[in-house]
Amino acid sequence: MKQIIPFSKDITFKTVIGEITGISLDNDLSMKEDNLVKGNFYIKGSYKMMKSSALEENYSYKIPCEIAISEDYDTSSSFIDIDDFNYEVVGDDKLRVSISVSIDNLERKEHIEVLNDKIDQILGKDEIKVDKVNDKREELNDMKEKEEKNEKSVTLEERDVIDPLNVINESNPSLLSFDGDEEYRTYSVYLYKEEDTIESILEKYKVSKLDLMDYNDLDSLTVGTKLIIPAGKDE
Repeated sequence: MKQIIPFSKDITFKTVIGEITGISLDNDLSMKEDNLVKGNFYIKGSYKMMKSSALEENYSYKIPCEIAISEDYDTSSSFIDIDDFNYEVVGDDKLRVSISVSIDNLERKEHIEVLNDKIDQILGKDEIKVDKVNDKREELNDMKEKEEKNEKSVTLEERDVIDPLNVINESNPSLLSFDGDEEYRTYSVYLYKEEDTIESILEKYKVSKLDLMDYNDLDSLTVGTKLIIPAGKDE
């Protein structure tokens, strides 16, 4: 089972934002004990205080994130990824980022398995015909398959999501370091230009067309379209 959790956060800059000229997203989200997803988003890039200015300023922000998943679900084999990432300038000095987190391979804990265990215990104590017990077990397993087919959503509880906001000090690289055991990907946002082609973008960012198609609709590209470009996990 896959679940998408959307986030939205307004980042207030210290100056006026004339134009965002570059932006990227990193994360170190991971599944902790007690069905808790925890980590940070890292937003960084460059911007101009005036569109006509040739001078660009750098920015870098850390956004804490915490997601609690219902205990009705087994997360032992689940994995986390970024499903979508968008941004827009709001007002004079705010950057609004919208991030969709994907939690895949969630499995609902089945109470029917407990009933099957009880049937096995009964077989060892009472005189019950084995064929009748097997019929009951098949009935319970049919119920289990129907529940799996009808399952459409998972109850997720959001706590203290992306708050408070902390600025990363770029002069201290340790703040941008990650645990070597954690997996994360970097996503860049590129504005499609008139002279661009899909082939030129694939060559520039060293990404495959299949990876690019996972995050973008390549059949409807127009000038100004925002392309989400995932980097390789080994980069």
